[in-house]
Amino acid sequence: MKNRESMSAEDLRKESDWILFRERRQEWIGRYYTKLLAECAEDLYGPGTPSERFWNLEKHIYEKKRILWRLEELSRTTMYRTITDMLELNVITSEDLEGFSDLLIKCVKDVLEARKSIHE
Repeated sequence: MKNRESMSAEDLRKESDWILFRERRQEWIGRYYTKLLAECAEDLYGPGTPSERFWNLEKHIYEKKRILWRLEELSRTTMYRTITDMLELNVITSEDLEGFSDLLIKCVKDVLEARKSIHE
């Protein structure tokens, strides 16, 4: 097996991973939209004046829209980053990665660990 430094970008984008990602992606994004709608309902019907609730909702939507743009991107070159982002946002779990290649799973977990160490 190649060491990490000698892996090409193509190694990270196996056809079987790409097919599985395309199959599961919409379900995963649907989960995120469901979560966002629940959060928006809390903003809309939560405490505060009507104007405070409105502006909280608007801010919430603006912030989440930037995340959604990244998650909605369907590109083989950004597939592993999208999966990593979804894991980090708790949109998916490690169990959702069943069927993906060991290499993709390892790379995603390595990126998550690196991100955690940066934020600590």
